[in-house]
Amino acid sequence: MNKEFRYHPVIDGLKVNEDGTEVLLNGNKLTIKEFYVAETKRVRRNVNFLSRNITITRLVCECFHGLAENKGLSATLIDPTKGDHYTNIYWAKRGMKINPIRHRKVTEENHKEIQERLASGEKMKDIIKDFPFTNATYCIYKRLYGKKEK
Repeated sequence: MNKEFRYHPVIDGLKVNEDGTEVLLNGNKLTIKEFYVAETKRVRRNVNFLSRNITITRLVCECFHGLAENKGLSATLIDPTKGDHYTNIYWAKRGMKINPIRHRKVTEENHKEIQERLASGEKMKDIIKDFPFTNATYCIYKRLYGKKEK
């Protein structure tokens, strides 16, 4: 099965395939370098040309979705485990993601349920897996709901 290539809208002669595994500049294959990013615990793939390092994610997004509307947008992965395929990339405000789990609100009912499960002897690590928020988010709301009980 052949992968679809698209030309870059600004850089003449640059074309990228749909998942970013091949980058061609005037018919010559460019070397893709991989860097480990400790903060995200992921590998970032870059290509160096015209004295610039550009991520493969950005190149694929520019070729398949067009240029960003403004400089405040960055090429973002919908699901980091699915790679740099153009269907998994979109333009987003820097630092924003679709449906970020860590920003979910903890309701008072969630708080009561968690407190009951903790009292029955379950571990917090196992309980928090059943909710759409992180332990840190719960701790912030726990202080809020804990004040009402006193």
